Amino acid sequence: MISLPQELIEAIVGLVDDSDTLKACSLVCTTLVPVTQRILLRSLCILQVGSGRWVDGQGPRGVLSIQRARACLQASPHISSYVRHLKIRFTGPPLNASEHGPLESMLSTMNNIESLVICGSISASHSPLALLPSFLAVLQLPSIKLVGFLNIHAVPSAFLSLALISARVVLIQNIGLTLEPSGGPDLGLEPRLHAPQLGHLIFQGPIHASVLNFFDSDFPQHLQHLHTLEVVMPPGSQTASRIIIAATGTTLQYLMIDYGDCYRTRPNEGLQLPLLPALRSIELTLFLGWVRRLPQDLYLTMAAFPDVMPNIRRIRLAFVLDSLEQQVPWQDSGVFGLFDDRREWCLRLPRLRRVECRLQLRPSESNPQTVQDAVFAEFSASTEARFPGLRGTGILSLSRGVTLEEEQW
Repeated sequence: MISLPQELIEAIVGLVDDSDTLKACSLVCTTLVPVTQRILLRSLCILQVGSGRWVDGQGPRGVLSIQRARACLQASPHISSYVRHLKIRFTGPPLNASEHGPLESMLSTMNNIESLVICGSISASHSPLALLPSFLAVLQLPSIKLVGFLNIHAVPSAFLSLALISARVVLIQNIGLTLEPSGGPDLGLEPRLHAPQLGHLIFQGPIHASVLNFFDSDFPQHLQHLHTLEVVMPPGSQTASRIIIAATGTTLQYLMIDYGDCYRTRPNEGLQLPLLPALRSIELTLFLGWVRRLPQDLYLTMAAFPDVMPNIRRIRLAFVLDSLEQQVPWQDSGVFGLFDDRREWCLRLPRLRRVECRLQLRPSESNPQTVQDAVFAEFSASTEARFPGLRGTGILSLSRGVTLEEEQW
C-alpha cells in the first residue's frame, strides 16, 4: 500500500460503498484512516433523543444523538471538515441546555457543508430553529448547495429568505412560516449572497398558506433565476401550486408535477397550467394504485400543452402501479387527441423531440418477473394505442422500473 500513490489509494477506496467494509479498511493501516473517514463522515445524521431506544447515544444505524456526535467531534476535531451532508432531526420537546450548547458548537465547526436538511415533528407546536445564529452561519457558507425544511411548525421567514438566496436547491415539505415585519432582521449577509442562487425549488406535499403568502409578496427576489420546479397537484389542492408555477413562468425550463392518486374520483378539469413559454421539459407522475386506467382530466391537461408550453421538447409520463396480484387489464381510455392520426402535434408542438412513458412497479414478493413482464407488455400495447400519431417517428419511448422507497430526508 505504501508504494501506491495516495491519489490511487483514494480512488480505489472511493469505489467502496459499504460502510462496514470501509470501517474494516480503516483498521488495515494508518494510510487508509483519513481516506475512509472522509467517505464515512461525508454524510452525518444527528437526531434529538426522543422516546426511542438509545444505547450510549447511539440510535438507529448511522444516526447519532447530539451529545454523542459532539463527543466524537471533540475527540477528533479534524473530522468536522469531512462532513458535507448534514441532516438534523428534532423529534422531542424544545432543546434543553445539554443539547443547545453542543449543537451550536458543532455547527460552528462544520465549514464545508454542502447540504443541510432540518426535520421537525408534525405534532410539535414549537420550532426547532431556536438556534437561529448557528443555522444562519451554515447557510452563508460558500459550499452550501441544498437546504431542506421538513415538518417544522414555525420557520422564521428570514431563515427561509436566506436559504432561497444562498442555496441552489431548496426543499420544502409541510412547514409553516412566522412572518417578520417588512425589512426583517439584519442577517449580516455577505455581498456575494445578495445575488440569488436558487435554481431548483421542490415542494413535497401541500403548500401552507403562510409559505404561499411569503412567496406571493416576494416572487421576483427569490424566483428570478429558477429553472426547475417540483410541485404536488392532487385533486382539490392545486391552486397554491398553480400560483407558484405562474410566478416562475418566464424562466422555468423543467417542471415536475406529482399528479396525485389517480384511482380516486377526480374533477374532469385538467391541471389548468399557466403560460410557460420557456418550458422545455414536463414530467407528470401518476399513482394508479392497482387500477389500470388513466384519469380523464389527463386528456384535458395534455390537450392544453400547445397553448401553455409551445416550446416543449420533452414530455414524460410516469405511471406508478402497486401490487400486481389483481389481474386487471388496462382499460381503453381513448387516444390523446393531440397525438392521433391527424398528427396535429407536428404543427402545434414543433420542438417536441421525446415522449417518454415509464411504468413504475412497487417491489413486492407478489410481483415476480413473469408477472412484471406480462404487465409491461400490456402497458406497452395500451400506451402505443394512445399515441397513434407518433408511430414511426422514434419520438415515443416506453420503459419500466422499480419504485424504491423514497429517502426519508
